[in-house]
Amino acid sequence: ANPEWLDLALQARGYGLVGMFTLLSCLFVWHHLETASVRSLVGLGVATVLGTWTLSSFLLFAAPLWLVLAAVVRTRRVLVGGAVSAAAIGLVYLPIAGQVWTESSTFADRWGRSYTGAGSVAETFSTYLFDSGFWLFDHPSTVVVLAAVASLVPVALIAPVSAGARKLVMVSYATLAAFFAVNLVMGTAVMRTTSFAVVPVAFSGAVLMGGLGVLARTRLDRTGRYMTAVVAASAVALMTWQVVQAPRAWFYRPVEDWASASRYVERTFPDGTGLAATYDWLGIVRGSHLDAGFPMDGDQKSSLGLTSGLSVLFDSAPSGNRRPGANP
Repeated sequence: ANPEWLDLALQARGYGLVGMFTLLSCLFVWHHLETASVRSLVGLGVATVLGTWTLSSFLLFAAPLWLVLAAVVRTRRVLVGGAVSAAAIGLVYLPIAGQVWTESSTFADRWGRSYTGAGSVAETFSTYLFDSGFWLFDHPSTVVVLAAVASLVPVALIAPVSAGARKLVMVSYATLAAFFAVNLVMGTAVMRTTSFAVVPVAFSGAVLMGGLGVLARTRLDRTGRYMTAVVAASAVALMTWQVVQAPRAWFYRPVEDWASASRYVERTFPDGTGLAATYDWLGIVRGSHLDAGFPMDGDQKSSLGLTSGLSVLFDSAPSGNRRPGANP
């Protein structure tokens, strides 16, 4: 129900599919931890291969997931499943292996490194997991956000839940630790490519809450069950209210028809007209539709520094409002 995640998932860019394959991976891991079935490993293999085929950086999640699962259960069938999945990923990427290597080895030189610290990890969860209404105060710090994410670990260790649920949390968080560690070392991740990492946290939380709900129903007396039901109902009501309220302030960006916009600029304005934007769209416009006759003008992310000459501003701020930090 997070608006940013919903916006990203609805775009025809594969992130919704990656989120689904992440959810399926978590589901199959949990099922294997509870039942040790071969069928769950087959499902995990299919999910990790398709997830990596959809988004190549998903490999940074899929690989440690198999390794951590193998370390936890210590069975040969998990090692075989991981090896088969790795071979399948290599096979589907074989036709474009050279291109993948070129892009990955030159990305940092061309685009720089921006995913470089704990603040980047916290921003992933703040953007795609926690709605702004989740917090009782504005702008939570990096420590607060990461502490909220990690809070499931002590709950899993202390709460009387099933061994499968407890191991699921450990596997999920160990996998995420490896995933973010590699991303921080590389530093080249675009934040949206890490969005699917919120799924294991949400899924683990749901499994833990479900286990605690079963415990409350079977072990607590009548008063305890009533209190648990009231707390659960209140939490559901609060989250539902936040979900209902969120679309009122949600700005959905229209279809990005850059070809038509660029043709309009060419027809209407002379060569030498500068281009600026309130968001970072100019790379798309200049890279695909407009030539060097229309130079970039000013800071494309905030529309600061426009020259005194003729300029065109691509303004995609919600409802005509200027982006925070931009000149009035």
